[in-house]
Amino acid sequence: MRESVESLISKVGHEIVGVADTTADGVALVQVARPDAVVFDMTIGYNTDFDVIEAGQAVGATVIVFAYNTDDAILSTYPVRPIVVHKPDLVLLEASLRRLTVEAERAVERERRQRPTREVAAAPPTGLSDAAAFYEAINEAVSGDAMISIETAEDASLLAERLVGVLRDEDRLLATAHTVRVFLVSGGEAGRDSFLRRLADAEVLTPDVQVTSVIVQAGESPLDAFDRLKAGGEVHDLSG
Repeated sequence: MRESVESLISKVGHEIVGVADTTADGVALVQVARPDAVVFDMTIGYNTDFDVIEAGQAVGATVIVFAYNTDDAILSTYPVRPIVVHKPDLVLLEASLRRLTVEAERAVERERRQRPTREVAAAPPTGLSDAAAFYEAINEAVSGDAMISIETAEDASLLAERLVGVLRDEDRLLATAHTVRVFLVSGGEAGRDSFLRRLADAEVLTPDVQVTSVIVQAGESPLDAFDRLKAGGEVHDLSG
């Protein structure tokens, strides 16, 4: 039966971090490996089986009890009731494992939507803030905030240094190799256009630059707005 369960876990795409033969080994394994899920047969240790459940829940794991007999009254007392699958129902066990996969993917997507992905091999930050401060500001973006991207053939850090005098204290700036990203707090299109006018009047841009922007829309996540900016956004001609 254990071989069948191991095969099933691998089949649905999970990685097996360890196998235990006794309650004590199971508790130790859970505490060290801190798995996302524990599949557990309640007959491995007389009167000590619940230690494995408690260890699993202590590390935030989803506990699946796969056994012929279970004490439902006791299982119902846990803050998060373990999933119960009665042996030998491998079909139901597979369905439970697949639900864990879906839930994990949804959790990753929620995290992805909450925080923009940092650019690979980004240059050291320049200007008003470090990378952490910039992305923290982006992560708090709300409707009406503006994000601007300035692409240049020159060293972006040089352009960023020239931009410092154009920004307000509450705005944020980050330079990578050939890109300067600017986050403008509130103001909507009017605030963005005001910044672009200041940018043009300051004469800090070289003819080769490309300027694009997005305004965070109502109900839009910060990540989606940032993705729109990286995909292109609204193009601005500041050459005149």
